Amino acid sequence: MLSYDNIRTVQDFRDFIKDRSVSVVGIAVSNIALLKFLYKCGVKKITARDIKNIFADGDIPELAELGKEIEINYILGENYLSDLCEDVIFKTPVIRRDCIDFVEAEKNGRIITSEIELFFMLCPAKIIAITGSEGKTTTTTIIGEILKNGGKKVYVGGNIGTPLLNDVENMKKNDYVVVEISSFQLFDLNNGRFKPDCSVITNVTPNHLDWHKDMTEYIEAKKIIFKNQKESDRIVLNYDNDITRNIKNKINIETFLFSMDILPEKYKNGIYCESGGIILRKNGAETKIMNKTDIFIILLPTIISSFMFLTKWKETICT
Repeated sequence: MLSYDNIRTVQDFRDFIKDRSVSVVGIAVSNIALLKFLYKCGVKKITARDIKNIFADGDIPELAELGKEIEINYILGENYLSDLCEDVIFKTPVIRRDCIDFVEAEKNGRIITSEIELFFMLCPAKIIAITGSEGKTTTTTIIGEILKNGGKKVYVGGNIGTPLLNDVENMKKNDYVVVEISSFQLFDLNNGRFKPDCSVITNVTPNHLDWHKDMTEYIEAKKIIFKNQKESDRIVLNYDNDITRNIKNKINIETFLFSMDILPEKYKNGIYCESGGIILRKNGAETKIMNKTDIFIILLPTIISSFMFLTKWKETICT
């Protein structure tokens, strides 16, 4: 039985993958980056699968160049998931993990994984993960800029459109990765391998219910972002959203809340708006940070969640 659980470094992965058969399902931006990474790790042959004819509009230069270095066998069209016999199968998050073809392959001893799961397994840097039904891209971008302006080495990517895997060898333990992560990706990470140092949930409202079975499954997918966090890790939640406010009552991680209105006194750590100002509450003591009129971006709740991160940065996140 193949084991994927003891891989911690890029060298561990190289040693594990070099003699394995490999399949990549779904040939989009992140998985093209994955193909390049697999080549750098010594994989000599890959089966690339996609329901679409990815060459319908002509050659893809990146794949053509990569094909000079590594043998890529393409299986395209309706039967792209037939005979999933490779040792390690990297799937696109768009296809559900409980798809019968993946379930059967896993029963037969194949490893079902993804590009982003591999990244989190190998990443030595501090991970700040952001999810939410709205505002996660803006929040991810602003947090990245906050850290850069604080003099930190920062990598920003994930569902925001930038694959991070090919940068993983350059990352150090004191660097920061700010990653936007979707419910699709989180659904794939429900296995103990994803442990962010700080998580942020901007809000949870009905979304992607054409993919998730129901709203309950969608909420449970979002909750995976903090499922494996330790007590010493942190989570930032939106008090104004019913679902994220209720999440606060069910976890033991150090929690910081943000709100457009005054937070109830029982919450000792948070940030909120009052009388035109943004107020930080730290261990019950309150300090006005700035006026709302000093912010020139319309998405104020997202800005407040980013400021929640900013105001705790030196004392909590970066220690």
